Amino acid sequence: MMKTFSEILAEHLEQSKPSPSSFFHRTSVLEPDCIPSLMSAGFKVTLKLKGRYTLTDSLEPINYILCEAQQAAAMFFNQHLAYSQQLKGRFSRERLKRCYRVLARKFHPDLGGNSDLFLVLQAQYKILLDFLSPIK
Repeated sequence: MMKTFSEILAEHLEQSKPSPSSFFHRTSVLEPDCIPSLMSAGFKVTLKLKGRYTLTDSLEPINYILCEAQQAAAMFFNQHLAYSQQLKGRFSRERLKRCYRVLARKFHPDLGGNSDLFLVLQAQYKILLDFLSPIK
């Protein structure tokens, strides 16, 4: 059964909560007369097999609003991590923990690192962990 524009829009509004991952996609089958309205609203409409049109919506996660101390902590992590490992957007506790472990191996005094940087790392980790604690 084909969905109407109103049904697709209602479904989109119900499901448009950003996920912790970087992007997510939803696809719905469309009626041909809805396509111009959806395209003008910024949706990507593609033609699939057998003349069926689909609506694909890519939502980017919303960035956290951090205070100065939290921004400084995130910058400390990002300065010492490779670009692919940096904390971006809505990072999760698991992502923060992975980044902390990478830097802990790098800065730990028993592994040849700098003890002062290791102490700073622990303080910055605690700031960001406290920020993420109520979110879970």
